[in-house]
Amino acid sequence: MDSGRPPHPGRIVVVDVANNTREDRPASEFPASIAYARTAGGQLIPVVRLEIYRTSSEARISSYGENGDLLSSTVQFPTSGAS
Repeated sequence: MDSGRPPHPGRIVVVDVANNTREDRPASEFPASIAYARTAGGQLIPVVRLEIYRTSSEARISSYGENGDLLSSTVQFPTSGAS
């Protein structure tokens, strides 16, 4: 384990909001860049819940910590083919 990383509780709940599904997965299945979020002050916080909301035009992924605080949110847009 990276000495700068706090221990992870071990599980991440992945919620697909559009499909109303939940999956409880081992945190070890995720890269550290998803299993942990970095605060503005540089502190690493374990992510215990990911909420994914997909539409035809975007995907939004929000990460939450143990206390329910929103740690990060990312919006992805599909890329078009090469022109």
